Amino acid sequence: NIQYNEKWYLQTIRQRYVGGTTPTTVTDTVPGFARAYTYSFSTGLSTKLYGMVNFKKGRLVALRHVATPSISFNYNPDFGSDQFGYYRNVENAPANSQGQIPRYSIFQNGVYGSPSKGKVASIGFSLDNNIEAKKRSKAKQDSTISTSKPTFDKIWILQSLTFSGNYNFAVDSFQLSTISFAARNSFFKQKIGLNLNGTLDPYQINEKGNRINQYTFKNGQLGRLTSLGLSVDLNLKSGIGKKKDVKNMGSSLQNMNPQQAEELERINRDLNAFVDFNIPWNLTARYSLQYAKTGLQSNITTNSLNFNGDLSVTPKWKVTFNSGYDFIEHKLVPPQLSIYRDLHCWDLSFSWIPTGPYRNYSVDLKVKASV
Repeated sequence: NIQYNEKWYLQTIRQRYVGGTTPTTVTDTVPGFARAYTYSFSTGLSTKLYGMVNFKKGRLVALRHVATPSISFNYNPDFGSDQFGYYRNVENAPANSQGQIPRYSIFQNGVYGSPSKGKVASIGFSLDNNIEAKKRSKAKQDSTISTSKPTFDKIWILQSLTFSGNYNFAVDSFQLSTISFAARNSFFKQKIGLNLNGTLDPYQINEKGNRINQYTFKNGQLGRLTSLGLSVDLNLKSGIGKKKDVKNMGSSLQNMNPQQAEELERINRDLNAFVDFNIPWNLTARYSLQYAKTGLQSNITTNSLNFNGDLSVTPKWKVTFNSGYDFIEHKLVPPQLSIYRDLHCWDLSFSWIPTGPYRNYSVDLKVKASV
């Protein structure tokens, strides 16, 4: 992939240092056409590795591990260097204690900003893993069903475990980035979802908590844990709703047009934003925990439980609720209660937040359509 960008400006700026009793930096606007162009190059390679273990006895038939390693290379020059002319030294400015003269971008007041500084020549890497099992289905106690052809069920042992990072050859220190990892899995037919993510810093810190250019590998550590996030999701719905989902999935996917497919994708991204009057009840809950460690300081930034649900009182009336509890602040998240009325071609809703800084109520009437 080769990417090229060019931005045109009709004015730029110049900065100069004025000494005296009250030294200051004066900024002048210079009219005239100026180009700010940037370019970059990247390439990547990925493959899949399959590992299989078969079992001859018992209901467990096989275990399969799929590893997806990928590597990429990214390059762009240092657009902050003098050869491009995008950045300049402040005229007549004295050097600081490190012997450096202040610099500025001639496009820094522009609408589209300035080209980025710093050369990048980095190799990115990632490794994704998933493990699934195949087992024989339980024999059905029905003499009318032929058992000559066995059936199998697939079970996720681990849906995803990913590690990623990059190494920048263009810098003289801290070339290796932090290592990010993420894992997810679901249990009990996707009723419970588990998500885990975090960051490992491969560099050591000194007694003051500042990073130093020495790898933690020398101390036998893979890295310092600087952040960790955990979330557990619970999704329960009535049996009628679950049967409806399975029944409608096959027929709708086969017959839908691209516009309907886009709408379905939008609904799946945020199921709680859409009301399904055909599901008698639905309950979802999420527990979130976030840990962060900066230098020598560590603390829990998030520790909360959020829940929401809905109940179809009649085929035309539905009640929804949303609330939670913050274990750090030791207080209840302001609840929200909504009532929906299906008016065939229209939707009527009443929403109410009784407490908290955003307490309000609203009444909405909107057209119900597929577009």
